[in-house]
Amino acid sequence: MRMSRLCVLLSVLVFVLAIAIPTWTQITTATLQGQILDPSGGSIPKAKVTAVNKATGVTRTVETTSSGEYDLTAIPVGDYTVTAESTGFQTQAKDVTLQVGQTATLDFSLAVGEATEKVIV
Repeated sequence: MRMSRLCVLLSVLVFVLAIAIPTWTQITTATLQGQILDPSGGSIPKAKVTAVNKATGVTRTVETTSSGEYDLTAIPVGDYTVTAESTGFQTQAKDVTLQVGQTATLDFSLAVGEATEKVIV
């Protein structure tokens, strides 16, 4: 009799925990992804993509893959300024608002930058 009560109590405890755990792990982040392209539509590998939260100043930076794609996961929701830059191209910035659980796509097309040269004497 005592053993069956213990089994029932353990079963109830496991059931309650199984229901409660999903509420503890609610998603409060978003994902930002996209591609960085040149004016002809070619990908720009190793471009730097930086997302800055406007309210908190928290910054996340990634580098694009060989196909010019980037992926910023688990970003806290909010308003961001996202900047894409690469050597030889003009830097471009865009604003985006990320919602809870959202996967947002933000692509960039970078214009060719001006060549600059410094001569130090």
